[in-house]
Amino acid sequence: MDSKETQKQTLELLAQNEEKLEELYKIYAERFPGQREFWLRLAREEAGHAVMIRKLTPDIQAERLVFKEDRFEIKAIDSMIRYTENLIQKAKEEGQELIKALSLSVHLERSLLERKFFEICEGDTIEFQKTLEFLKTSTIDHLARVEKMWKELGGK
Repeated sequence: MDSKETQKQTLELLAQNEEKLEELYKIYAERFPGQREFWLRLAREEAGHAVMIRKLTPDIQAERLVFKEDRFEIKAIDSMIRYTENLIQKAKEEGQELIKALSLSVHLERSLLERKFFEICEGDTIEFQKTLEFLKTSTIDHLARVEKMWKELGGK
């Protein structure tokens, strides 16, 4: 697969990862009606992230986007998608406590930041730079909100 195809595939997987988070948070909204709006807001934001990521694809075609060499393998994104799919399945099947759902969400959001998923490439357009910064800032905000509720409920 050529470089542009690999880069497009990477962006698509990042968008799919955001959609899996959206799906998980929607399930949590159903499971925890007392926190429904909290989870739905996160889900809507994750859906928006997927749209933003996909809008970067034309920048690859126009070569306005440069991927950082050896940043990480596609396998890392795919692994996170599969992990989230597993959590989705468990959330559908099991009676999960809110503190556990929050703990898993903290882990997912923190993983995005620690693995620097939104620092895989550089671009010369202001729109591109703003998009990546927004995605990173939004993920930091998600982590802060989920951690706050988690700690309020006794998470350690």
